[in-house]
Amino acid sequence: MPEGDTPQRKDFWDKADVGGKWLIPIVVAFATIWFSATQTARDVRQKTFDSERAEKQKTFEVAIGILREPPSQETVELRKWALTVFKDVTKNAYGEVPQGAVDEISKRPLPALSQASGQLRVFIIRLSGTPTATSDQIKSALTDAGYTGIILSEQIPSLFPQSAEVRYYYESDLANAQSLSDYINQNVNGVTTIVRNKSRDPDASTHRPGDLHVYVK
Repeated sequence: MPEGDTPQRKDFWDKADVGGKWLIPIVVAFATIWFSATQTARDVRQKTFDSERAEKQKTFEVAIGILREPPSQETVELRKWALTVFKDVTKNAYGEVPQGAVDEISKRPLPALSQASGQLRVFIIRLSGTPTATSDQIKSALTDAGYTGIILSEQIPSLFPQSAEVRYYYESDLANAQSLSDYINQNVNGVTTIVRNKSRDPDASTHRPGDLHVYVK
């Protein structure tokens, strides 16, 4: 036995070794519990954040819809609220809205076009075998309004809706779809479209955000 390595000293390290074998799993267990609790708290915070963001987005879309309507005596207070929402959201995203722009919005409706990002694509789809006059008329009206990326196509009767409609595939495109439908109904004679939410369709993910489909016979 080496000098100084007494039986009592050897017993101490043996016990320490045994204790370490039990201590490591305990530490790992506690670390796992701590990590799981931390992850759960983070998930809860993320879900809360996502829920709040969705509510704010919906509120912003409602405000935009109000501001796109012409001002009237009956909607003075409503437009004030909508303008406050608009200023708050745009300030956080892009910076303070110039006072001149605020004055303009308070006096007249927002333009129907909301294509500032340049990502909006409008597909004008006519019933296969029908004349192109109506779809050409819609394209001309949208071009005059400043829409770009307009694509003409056709669809077979079995896949065609019963009435004219504007389809959108992402919740964030609701305001664009409503604006597009309103513009068509106001500026294209003989055409009345309705807005359809197709975000829950199985093929919704095959479309890009900003894709709007106008179905007309």
